[in-house]
Amino acid sequence: MTCCCRRIRLAGKLNLTEILFLVIALSGCSRWAAGGEESNDPPSRHLSTLKAFQESRIVREKSCLTCHTVGDRGGTVGPILDQVGNRRTKEWLSTWLKDPNAVKAGTQMPNFQFSPEEVEEVVGYLTRLRKEVPTQEILSREAPLAEKGRELLEAYGCQACHRIGDAGRFVGVDLTWVGKRKSTAWEQIWLKNPQEWNRETFMPNFRLTDGEIRALAAYLSTLQGEHNDAGKRWEARSRFFLGGSRVTAGKMVYDRFGCWGCHGKKGRKPDRNPNAAPDERVPELWGTMNRLSDEQVEQIIRTGSRSPSLDQDKPPPYFACPEWKDDISDDEMTSLIAYLKTLGPEKKEWRFR
Repeated sequence: MTCCCRRIRLAGKLNLTEILFLVIALSGCSRWAAGGEESNDPPSRHLSTLKAFQESRIVREKSCLTCHTVGDRGGTVGPILDQVGNRRTKEWLSTWLKDPNAVKAGTQMPNFQFSPEEVEEVVGYLTRLRKEVPTQEILSREAPLAEKGRELLEAYGCQACHRIGDAGRFVGVDLTWVGKRKSTAWEQIWLKNPQEWNRETFMPNFRLTDGEIRALAAYLSTLQGEHNDAGKRWEARSRFFLGGSRVTAGKMVYDRFGCWGCHGKKGRKPDRNPNAAPDERVPELWGTMNRLSDEQVEQIIRTGSRSPSLDQDKPPPYFACPEWKDDISDDEMTSLIAYLKTLGPEKKEWRFR
């Protein structure tokens, strides 16, 4: 906790999102200090690696559990590390530890200036933090395809980065409403090779089999807000620590409905959208509220919007804003618009002097 507070002083002024993450992280530290809740024990070898890493010198000195969860301890800002060896190679982890910002610009992960020996030690732990995924066992079961996909999502530890309702982390896009936002066909393309679609994505390539991809895409298509209430309750508790700001609430709505998955974080660097006019990208939201009224923006969100095709002889664009209708409450809409107004340069008031 002392190390965490020292970093806060060095960080200077924090924005609302960073304050929220800090509150969550500190609550994780408190749970760790209190001993936490016991989770179901994984196989003994994996459990022993988790315990050894928790108690290692580097984890204690660098306060890694302030942000990351390892086993039954830690914070909730960064990815859960229990199965990091399933999704990252030794080479990737080494590059990441040496300079996180070079891998993911703007990351909250500090550069700890690890020595070569420390990098080797940490990478050794992390590569051993893995569990074999029983793919054949899951796919061979007599069960609906979507249910098999749910089991695979849990087995691969996808919620180490993604959130569904009130469970998971904030590193990747929230999946609570992904079935309404993305088609099954697109999910299969994405899961096959995320980097082929977006070379800057933080999502690893799990090299899934075609059977796994079909099952996971089938499950993701079922996620159409059934966990939404759980997410709202979590947000309400979190906003209590932040004074209930409209902008903060709007940022949470923007994240929970997965808006940044297409439009980009802070409304910038939107995703590709092949054959979409005018530039084959999802529309950028930066500065939207300087161009449109509150009523116009709400109308677009409620009724949906699709970019016209550049070439009528090609398939229509993959992505369109769905008809959210009443899925977003009036209060959430007010908060969302308040947040959207922060996405862009401030309007300048011209005055005669």
